[in-house]
Amino acid sequence: MPRQPRQIKPDYCYHITTRCNNREFKLSRRECREVFLYAIKKAFDKFKFKLYALCIMSNHVHYFLFNRALVDANDRTSSRFIGD
Repeated sequence: MPRQPRQIKPDYCYHITTRCNNREFKLSRRECREVFLYAIKKAFDKFKFKLYALCIMSNHVHYFLFNRALVDANDRTSSRFIGD
């Protein structure tokens, strides 16, 4: 059974986790983490969220961010960053 769609609300903080495929340790190398940080910067430039905390582990990432604007629940653009 698929999970329910996220209810993204304006002016809320969210803790988001992202895991590497097959739980592999893909973020162990510094170069990989730098590419990942570049991708975060590009997402920030596009979506204008506030990133309060970021923790990059070797096989997963934690984000704590604040949603500045109302996001339409049917808007798949936000899902590109969040990972749906």
